[in-house]
Amino acid sequence: MTVSVFKLPLSMLCFRTILTRLKSVRAAAKVKTWFLTMAIATPVYAIDLYDETTGQLTIAQVMVGDTKYSDVIVTIAELVSGPSGDYPYVEGQFGPRPDTYDLKKQQLIIPAVKVGSTVFKDVVVQIAEVLSPSPLSEVVADAGFNGEIYPDDFKLFVADDLPDEVARAYREHLQFAADLWGNFGPLEVWIMGSDSDALTRQHEQWCQQRLSWGIGFKSIECERQRSNNYWPLGDYLDIATQALESGRPMQNACRCGMGQYGFHLMMASAPWGFFKDSPFADWSGDGFDLTPAHEYWHILHFSHLSNKDEVGNRRGGNADPTLSGPDWFIEGSAVYMANVALTKQILSGYVSVHGKLTSECFECEMRAQMTRGLEARSQNQGLKLGDFSYEVGRDAIYGLGAWGIAWLYNHVDNDRVLIDSMFPNLQTKGWDASFQDSFGLTPNQFYDEFEKFLDLPYSEQVKILPIDADGKYTE
Repeated sequence: MTVSVFKLPLSMLCFRTILTRLKSVRAAAKVKTWFLTMAIATPVYAIDLYDETTGQLTIAQVMVGDTKYSDVIVTIAELVSGPSGDYPYVEGQFGPRPDTYDLKKQQLIIPAVKVGSTVFKDVVVQIAEVLSPSPLSEVVADAGFNGEIYPDDFKLFVADDLPDEVARAYREHLQFAADLWGNFGPLEVWIMGSDSDALTRQHEQWCQQRLSWGIGFKSIECERQRSNNYWPLGDYLDIATQALESGRPMQNACRCGMGQYGFHLMMASAPWGFFKDSPFADWSGDGFDLTPAHEYWHILHFSHLSNKDEVGNRRGGNADPTLSGPDWFIEGSAVYMANVALTKQILSGYVSVHGKLTSECFECEMRAQMTRGLEARSQNQGLKLGDFSYEVGRDAIYGLGAWGIAWLYNHVDNDRVLIDSMFPNLQTKGWDASFQDSFGLTPNQFYDEFEKFLDLPYSEQVKILPIDADGKYTE
């Protein structure tokens, strides 16, 4: 990284001096091992502090590419946007999510800033002057793998054999989730169709995108991938062709890693519910789908975990479960939060690509998830929520997992606790400690309490959901 990192107006002599110092620090960091990141102290406060008397903003941590700067003091030139809301300050309510410095726009993206006894969320500013003589810096994970808000929008790649409304619908659903929870990335979303020629063209687009991205990919890999069913896209075309052959609207989607290439990948087979003209004789969708928000929640979750190993090498594959959490937590939170997102999208008056409105059914979706989960539980007597996995009682991690999240939110009366507090602590504290800090219970204590909850009649269970007396969703 060059001296242009964290670039502000060139007239700022003091900042150019700081950059010169930071450049030497960065060079030294590369000579040392990745363990430098463990040696540099982090701020004792989790969010930015603004002093109204001096007009100074103390930035706890800020990401500039793959470098994290700590304890940076600046003055503000202009408020660009925000805040999205304000809240009374509560100790421990916010985890250490770093700010993001957008080099393209030269703007500082602040997730949360404390002013007096009030916290303001989602603020974007331009910096006037940097006052810190030499802020600490450390080379960490790639941009987008440190829990920071990512400044660029997701990129959507849709197979050219799919109808035009698919791209529009997927984009609208994803954008709603990103606006609701925050923009995390860098994210690429690839939607496959059912035509083999379209797959060939799409894979060529994939190869060009990888080469232009410029991280960890060589042109020879394209040849290998083409001979391996156009990896990673081909399997999703197979799902669509099988659906058409069987006459059943099967589909699938994934958060598919790609940390080794420095970006987040979401893939999906043909989303039949977005088709205006259904290819199935006895089934058609309405243009509303939980899948985009479900997979985006996974992107949000895993963007808080480093894509580098102990010596700074990029890695792919599955995340360490001691950091990401057990299967029920990963899938259950995605099920619950996707239901929240689609419900809010419906309540916003969203008209689907089919030209339709629909009624929210948050509670009925949760009821279906309870039925799904209890059936898996009955088939695996004696197992608690933490015992279920993708291999054992799979439906329970989705159905009961969603209710586990609902129980936890109700327990602390805070439906932002994962985003604001727990996720930002995963990389440094691990899942168990972050869970206990966020909910005041050990995982095993929660599992025991949740067992008692599952034995209640549904008329009692439903009381923990954010719904009114008529069963309608409430904020």
